[in-house]
Amino acid sequence: MKMIFEHFIHEVVELLKVRSIITFVITFGLVWGFMTDRIGSEIFVPFATMVFGYYFNKRQTPDYEWKDRKEDKEK
Repeated sequence: MKMIFEHFIHEVVELLKVRSIITFVITFGLVWGFMTDRIGSEIFVPFATMVFGYYFNKRQTPDYEWKDRKEDKEK
């Protein structure tokens, strides 16, 4: 049970990083603009797709793998 709680706390901390906060703010702004007809669907759909695509793709790849790829490119 303690391990599950520690994992939950870790996930909450990961969620509160700056990148996640910015993603939530952008998402909220886009949805609000779309719901109030200030942003059209031709802008909302591609922008939302880019934000979610970046966020979920980045979350699946650990940071050390990105560093390894960067070091390989420099060689």
